[in-house]
Amino acid sequence: GDVIVAATDGVFDNMSERKVAKLVTQSIDDGRDLQDVARALVDEAFKMSLRPNARTPWSRSMTKETLPRWKRALGYKVRGGKRDDITAVVAIVRGDYNF
Repeated sequence: GDVIVAATDGVFDNMSERKVAKLVTQSIDDGRDLQDVARALVDEAFKMSLRPNARTPWSRSMTKETLPRWKRALGYKVRGGKRDDITAVVAIVRGDYNF
């Protein structure tokens, strides 16, 4: 079935969509239950939020939005995760649909 991930910006500011999809897919393939998959996602996002040198979606966005062009040209970058509320729910849509 289809996998649905609903999460706060605390997840997506600290993890790319690709990294979220990889972690969720691998966890499901490993046979973990969905609550454990959601917990693994939250744990990874939390770890990334605490890393001062992490390149996260948030730090990439802040580099583009806040640094003057000349600093970006010299290679300056905003780094680090973003501390925020971090919540996730993972579900799989399955079933026989007789409408």
